[in-house]
Amino acid sequence: RARLGSEVGALGILGEVRGVGALACVEFVEDTKARRAFPSERRFGKRIEERMRDAGLLLRCDPNWIAFAPPLIMTIAQADEMLDIFIQCVRDELKAGI
Repeated sequence: RARLGSEVGALGILGEVRGVGALACVEFVEDTKARRAFPSERRFGKRIEERMRDAGLLLRCDPNWIAFAPPLIMTIAQADEMLDIFIQCVRDELKAGI
């Protein structure tokens, strides 16, 4: 969660990171001060889901959030790989700006 908060937070779209144990959720917002969500037609979280799927990562996604529920036997290296893919997909979607 710390890495999610710092790296997604640096992108200026982080509403909140929440969760318990290995379970985590990242909420995306268009405006961090007002905590205003992206317009529904932007489908921000779903577009990231498409990018992650193409990169081999499957996560539970909504237009405004993405949830992580990794297996408890996941290694730190695997967790880092998952986060690397996720964060790159978020960056790619922001660059696309569709």
